[in-house]
Amino acid sequence: MTSKLHGVCHSKGGPLRLHLPEGQCSDFTAADVLLKDCRLRPR
Repeated sequence: MTSKLHGVCHSKGGPLRLHLPEGQCSDFTAADVLLKDCRLRPR
């Protein structure tokens, strides 16, 4: 049994969101969950 921890960090490396999907979940599925409702600010 395996698991992956996926995360989104701010520009200084601090965690904003973490997601622990099911063991056989695709990385694309986890990305959809993490990026949902994320707002990117232009530089």
